Amino acid sequence: MRDIKLILTDNVNNTTISGNVYEVYKFDVHESNEEVLKNIIVNINKSQNEIVYLITNKKNLFEFFNRNIICEYFDLVNDGKNSIPERIIQLNKNPWFNGIFQNVRDIFFNNTNEVLFNYGDIFKIDIEKLVKGTTYNVSNRNDLSNLLVEDLNLINFKGIVASRLCVIFYRLTYFDLDASKASIGRFFANHFEKSESFKINLNRNPNGWFFTDLNNKIFRGYKIKPLKLEIPDSTFDLKIKIAKNLLRNDVKFKIVAESLEISEEELKDIIYNQTKALSSSYYPYPYKL
Repeated sequence: MRDIKLILTDNVNNTTISGNVYEVYKFDVHESNEEVLKNIIVNINKSQNEIVYLITNKKNLFEFFNRNIICEYFDLVNDGKNSIPERIIQLNKNPWFNGIFQNVRDIFFNNTNEVLFNYGDIFKIDIEKLVKGTTYNVSNRNDLSNLLVEDLNLINFKGIVASRLCVIFYRLTYFDLDASKASIGRFFANHFEKSESFKINLNRNPNGWFFTDLNNKIFRGYKIKPLKLEIPDSTFDLKIKIAKNLLRNDVKFKIVAESLEISEEELKDIIYNQTKALSSSYYPYPYKL
């Protein structure tokens, strides 16, 4: 995966990159407009170089890049006293939400934490825009983080992913503060099916968790479906299924047996007399043609 290195600095023009660097972009909010920034982003996302640099003084930069993000702050004004060393933002942009509660929680925790705090330590995130349309009634990331922890505990406790948590996860993961609740809902419906309404006394739990916001309140969320372990069909099972289909379509018994390399006697015994059981538990006897 290619990288984008975002460098926040108060002095864009005097910030340089040492070494053999082939693609460096600079965006100064005092000299350029948002249209220029959009063109820069397009060029970066189209670039085939392994690493691209963007030097800017835009403190609230929050844009989608189709690359791994590395960011840092250069404090040239105070001789580097307030500089923040590089942060590598590690995101799962193609999440697979399996039926294991802890795994689902880990994905939600990792992405929200990486952007909200690692990225957010360098670039300012508009929290009010981030929580717009949700029931997170907060205006700063610390208060938001406290409620996110409660919603993450809800996953472990009840196997429920709150819809509002999904909104935050999506907007942070894909760097899209304008993403609508409807589009985000469609995204998660493909992973969890439709959302449901819940009202639960969450503070009655064996883990000592205390829920300050959703306890005994109606909220929407997605129920995590448990993993289904299925025994795969054996080759012999598949042959019997094929034989049944062929016989239903009036293919001669002899031809079916020869094609599947099963003796006529054995095939008749399995299908008509039920004296042998298939290895898979999914095909109970008797067979019905």
